[in-house]
Amino acid sequence: MIEDVFDIDKEIISDGNIGNIGFNYSLYDFEEEIRKSQRYSDGCFSIHSLSTMVTLVYEYKNSLLLEFDTFSGELLRIIAVSGYGGGLSNKIFVGQNVRALLDYDNSFKPYSTGGLMSPNYLGLCIYINDKFDIDLHNVETALSYEIKGIGLIRQYSSDGNDLYLDIYGLEHPKYA
Repeated sequence: MIEDVFDIDKEIISDGNIGNIGFNYSLYDFEEEIRKSQRYSDGCFSIHSLSTMVTLVYEYKNSLLLEFDTFSGELLRIIAVSGYGGGLSNKIFVGQNVRALLDYDNSFKPYSTGGLMSPNYLGLCIYINDKFDIDLHNVETALSYEIKGIGLIRQYSSDGNDLYLDIYGLEHPKYA
């Protein structure tokens, strides 16, 4: 199914999708691919325990990470990584230095998730390390890094919980 939908070079749309993959998909839509990834080299997956949920992260062909809530099946995050060809507004790409991002839009600020977020792009996170978890305290520190991922984050779960608040706390720019 993912081969039929995914476009590795499509522009990243901050309020929509990455490579034609949006939040209208669930874990169940990718279940077959995830099961195959146990046997083949086209993807891999891992389980992560967060304070409020357990997630499954599926990596597809070194270009896309999909993070799902294992209980509800909801797609929580979509992250373009090194093999992805498209960029944010076709100007900011994985692999570029963070300075290019700040030259494009200087409203991006570091948050506890290991990424840079902006109130101008709610739902978008620019990640600057492979584990997507580095703790930054100022923009100057971030300038020495390159962009490792461009991700979209679901804002609300199907039961109405604010995932920004659950995952990022009051540090998200939405609450600034």
